[in-house]
Amino acid sequence: MIRREAIAWPFASSAMQAAFCLAIAALLAMPFVLHRLHAPSLAARMSAVPVAAGPYSFIERQIYEEKSDIDLLFVGESVMWVGVDVPQVAEGITAALGHTPRVLNLGWAGTGNDLVYYVLRELLERRHVRHVVLRLHTVDQMPVAPHPESYRWLCDCGDDVVLPALSVLERASAFGVEVIGGPRNLLSALRPDLVGASPFADTLGYYPNEKGYWNRPYRRLDLAPPVLAPATVILGPATRSRLLPEHVAEGPYQSSYGRATRDLLAAHHIHVTLLRFPARSEARATTLPVASEEVARYDGATILAPEPRALFQHLSDIEVDELYYYDDLHMNRNGSKYFTGAILPALVEVQREIDAQ
Repeated sequence: MIRREAIAWPFASSAMQAAFCLAIAALLAMPFVLHRLHAPSLAARMSAVPVAAGPYSFIERQIYEEKSDIDLLFVGESVMWVGVDVPQVAEGITAALGHTPRVLNLGWAGTGNDLVYYVLRELLERRHVRHVVLRLHTVDQMPVAPHPESYRWLCDCGDDVVLPALSVLERASAFGVEVIGGPRNLLSALRPDLVGASPFADTLGYYPNEKGYWNRPYRRLDLAPPVLAPATVILGPATRSRLLPEHVAEGPYQSSYGRATRDLLAAHHIHVTLLRFPARSEARATTLPVASEEVARYDGATILAPEPRALFQHLSDIEVDELYYYDDLHMNRNGSKYFTGAILPALVEVQREIDAQ
């Protein structure tokens, strides 16, 4: 017979037990109190996020301080953040179309339609945007749970069209996220956050990541991208077969925010482009799997998806390795410059058509 040692009572007194219960009750009540006070603002919540977690102070300033129109906006998670060299795009459009566009990359670490919705909702209330580029995912990359950093900024604001319509279970999950972020948000409400200059201001939000593939030492390369005709990158009837739509059962939380983002962009009459980034393992592929739900959600949107085999045809496997870092999906600075240069003629063509409208 196994003898088990008795576990001591965790509280030395009833007063300690009462204090613990009060502390838990205060944590659970904190989201309700913050909602009632409308504090801290979403601007304060985003600006207080450390740079190590993402470029949120840069995003906050673009939303709440800058006023100019935006011609071309790349928005989404880290694959977009490190994958599109925005200064290179701006220079290419200026050279081709003869005017200097306002181009930004509002990217961040972590995947989530919820953060895409919040950022675009706040931005479009304050600035006019003509063209938004979103990432086209595969089924295994579609977000399901709340964004990993959502505890920092998620709040059940009165104009949020998504949270009130979710099921009780999904609302409970979101409430749990708010409880986790409660103490930090309370601190922001009690005293102002000191926010310094963003390191991403000079690159227009783009993260020029200098890390090597699978933690190898980074070596800066100057590889000339292939000349891809816009008609081969902008998918039309003849090239649509390049995509292999696959079905995924989307979680209600992120799918609801995905639909809300679509409706938000449509309400503001914004041209939407879906961009399919090639993974390292797809370097010699001729077809690209995509999430059919996302393609259907943005039915009629422009899709940019260069054929990987054509994109990397002049590179050895070792050279392709040196365009990526960390995993199969994220490009480093070499990769972003190479990929951006390859899709730039197609982007220019899309922007030319938008300008003509």
